[in-house]
Amino acid sequence: MGFKDRGVEVATTSTLNQAASGALSLRNGILFFNNPNVHSSANTLVANAGGTIAQVNPELVDPFNHAAPNFRPQPGSPALSLAPATPPNDGFFEIAQFLGALDVDPENDWTLGWTSFAQPDPRPAPDTAVGSRIRRK
Repeated sequence: MGFKDRGVEVATTSTLNQAASGALSLRNGILFFNNPNVHSSANTLVANAGGTIAQVNPELVDPFNHAAPNFRPQPGSPALSLAPATPPNDGFFEIAQFLGALDVDPENDWTLGWTSFAQPDPRPAPDTAVGSRIRRK
């Protein structure tokens, strides 16, 4: 979501071969607000996805907030109604009833408390040199 150049692209011959053979797949996802969502090189992947790739607004809470993004889906989001992938039954993965990493409930936001979305300060560092002396702060 929000890529300036292509949401999905298949860029090398070996990757194109993997896609053509069925060894590479793209399923159960949402593509939105990319330029374009799907590059022509990835059309086969989307066509072979069996309708599990939607090109719709996922209606996330605040995904473009650089200081504190919120990637949870809003109530009514297509991420809550489109078919999620079924994970391997290996005891590690949880079955989710939504697409994406987060559900609508803020209590279940696993990103809280250990992720940081800090942005670098675009201003230059203050000059502490005065003449030939360094000013101590």
